[in-house]
Amino acid sequence: MEVHPPHSPIHSVKEFMVHLLAITIGLLIALGLEASVEWLHHRSLVREARENMSQEIRDNQRNLATELKALPGESQQLQGILEMAGDAQHARPAKQPNDFRWTVIRLSESAWNTAASSGLSPTRRYAQLYELQQMFNANMDRYVDSC
Repeated sequence: MEVHPPHSPIHSVKEFMVHLLAITIGLLIALGLEASVEWLHHRSLVREARENMSQEIRDNQRNLATELKALPGESQQLQGILEMAGDAQHARPAKQPNDFRWTVIRLSESAWNTAASSGLSPTRRYAQLYELQQMFNANMDRYVDSC
């Protein structure tokens, strides 16, 4: 931003005040326009962050639904393994369980982390949801580490 000196000498206080007023109004207009552009840009970033978080939450819901559908089968497989261990412990012939498959998922947090690192302040609803997701991920990590 540039402020140019007057083209001719200033001869009175009135001319000085008019020139000062013109400079002040020009600066205020420029600052107002710059703030408006920044505000619009920030709104665009917030909208994009919300869309990304909403999509990430939908993806996480699908992953959780897959995990919940797998739980009954995993429970039956674990029951089969316990029966096999009991048979082996009592020297009975043990039947081999089928292939054991265990589902372990992690809920994604990249959209949340990106929004937080950009200085955007998502709503409390998102914050609470992502706190729960972090607790879920921490529990899954502890489970995997204990295996």
